[in-house]
Amino acid sequence: MWSASMLMFSSIFSMLLSLKPSVVWITVPIISWFNFMDFSLMVDQKSLMFSSLVMMIASSIFMFMHYYMDSDKSQAYFYLTVALFVLSMMMLIYGGSFISLILGWDGLGVVSYLLVIYYFSINSSNSGMVTFLSNRVGDVFFISGIIISAINFNLEVWAPWMINLVGLMMFMCFITKSAQFPYSTWLPAAMAAPTPVSALVHSSTLVTAGVFLSIRFNGLMSNSMCCLLFLLGLFTSCYAGLMAFAESDMKKVIALSTLSQLGFMFMSLGSGLIWLCFYHMMTHAIFKASLFFASGVFIHNMGSSQDYRGSFNFVVSSPILASIGLLTTMSLIGFPFSTGFYTKDLIIDLFGSKLFSLFIQFLSSFAIFLTMIYMARFVYLVFVINNKSNPHSKVEENQIVNIITSLMFMMMLIYGGSFIMMNFYCDAPLVIGTGWKIFFINMMMFTPIMIIIFISTKNLIDAESSTFSNMIYIPYLTVQVSQYSSQPLSLGLTNHSDKGWLEYWGAMGMNMTLLQSGSLMNFTMIYGMWGVFIPLSILSLM
Repeated sequence: MWSASMLMFSSIFSMLLSLKPSVVWITVPIISWFNFMDFSLMVDQKSLMFSSLVMMIASSIFMFMHYYMDSDKSQAYFYLTVALFVLSMMMLIYGGSFISLILGWDGLGVVSYLLVIYYFSINSSNSGMVTFLSNRVGDVFFISGIIISAINFNLEVWAPWMINLVGLMMFMCFITKSAQFPYSTWLPAAMAAPTPVSALVHSSTLVTAGVFLSIRFNGLMSNSMCCLLFLLGLFTSCYAGLMAFAESDMKKVIALSTLSQLGFMFMSLGSGLIWLCFYHMMTHAIFKASLFFASGVFIHNMGSSQDYRGSFNFVVSSPILASIGLLTTMSLIGFPFSTGFYTKDLIIDLFGSKLFSLFIQFLSSFAIFLTMIYMARFVYLVFVINNKSNPHSKVEENQIVNIITSLMFMMMLIYGGSFIMMNFYCDAPLVIGTGWKIFFINMMMFTPIMIIIFISTKNLIDAESSTFSNMIYIPYLTVQVSQYSSQPLSLGLTNHSDKGWLEYWGAMGMNMTLLQSGSLMNFTMIYGMWGVFIPLSILSLM
C-alpha cells in the first residue's frame, strides 16, 4: 500500500509539471572522453504526461496485486520484480542518452521474461521463451542503431544513407517491441503472466515502449518507412480483429484487442498524426488497464478459469465491476464521450480527410468494424447470455482494496479522455470525402445487423475457430522457419567449436594435454608464465 501511495503522489506531481511545456536535461558524465557515454535524462511534456499515467496505473495495479496475489507464497519476489519493471519503463521514458535508453530497453525485456515465467510451468516457460526471443530480435536492431549513431556521433552532418540506415534499424525494433506483423505471436503468449502483470504489459509498459520510442525517433523515418508502418499497422489491426472474434479465452481476447489498437496507433503514426498517436496511446492505457482489472477479478473468483463462455452473471454478482467492464468496452469501440472516443473519432476523421485509395479506406473501416464485432460478442457472452447466477461464485467487491481500486479506475475512465485532450487543439480543416461519408452511413446501418448475425450464428464461430484461434498458423510457420534455418548453423558451431577446437584448446583441454602430460617442463612453463603475467598486471594498474 505504501508503494501504491508513493506512485500516486509521484503521478500527481508529474501531471502538474506537464501542464507547463518545457524541456530539462539532467546529465551525469560517466566516461568523459566519450560524449555518447553520458547518462542523461530528458524531462519534457511528453515524458511527464506519459510517466504520470504509467505511475497512476502502476499504483492501481499494486493495490490490485494485494488482492489478486493474497495466497501466493512469494509475494516479495513478485512485488520486487514488478517494481523493477516499472523502473525500467521510467528509465525508457526519461532516457536522453544511449546508456539510459539501453538500460530501460533491456530492463523491460529481461524483467518481462521473469514475470511471464513466474508460475514456473511448462506453458509459462514456453511463453516466456517466445516473448524473450521475439524481443531479442528488436534488441539486436536497437543496439545496432545505437552503435551506428555512436560511431558517427561527432559528425556535424550525417550522410542521407546513414540516416536511413539508423531509421531502418529503429523501425525494425519498433515493430518487434510493439508486436506488429509478423512479430505478433509473442503478445498473446505473454498472457501466461499473472493478470496484474498483463494489465501493466498491455496498457502502458512493454507494448507501448515501441510506440513511445517511435514517436521520439519519428524524424529518422523516411516517407517510405512511414507508408510501410501504416500498412503494417493496418494489416495487424485487421489480423488481430479476426483472431479475437474466434477466441473464448478472456485474457487472449483482451490481448488481441491490444494488438488491434497498437496497429491503429501505428496507422496514425504512419499518417503523420504524431500527437494524436501519443494521446491515443494514453487513453488506450487507461481503458485497457481497467479492462484487465475487471477481468482479473472475474478470473480470480472463477477459480482461475479464463473461458468466459461458462461464466456467471457479472451484472448480478458484481455490478461495480460489470460497470467498469461495460465502460471499457464502450471506450474500446469509441462510443461517444467515452475515454477512447476523443482520440479515436478524431483519428478516423483525419483519415477520411487524407487522399487514401479506396482499398485502404475499406480496410481501415473494416478494422474498426471488427473491433465492434468482437467486443459486442464479448459483451453478449459475458453480460447477456450468461443469465444464471452461480451461488458458489461471489465476487468479493466489498473489500476495501477492491473498492479503492474500482473507484480509481472509474474516475480515470470517466474523466481521463477529456482531461488528456484538454491540451490538444486541432486547427486543421476536416474535409471528408464523399466515399468516406457513404461508407460511414452504410457501416452505421449494417453494423447492428452484422453483430446480430455473428453473435447468433454459433456454427460459424465454431467452424472458423480452428483456423483463427491458432492465429492462422503463423506461430507454427515462424517456429518452423527459424528452426530449419538456424539448426544447421547451430549444429555446425556445436560440432566444430564447442565440441571441437574449444574442447582441445580450452581450459579442460589444456589441463589434460599440458599439466597432466607427465612432463615437468610443461608444468614449469605454464606456472612460470602465470608467475610473470600476474605481477606485471598488478604493476600496470598501480
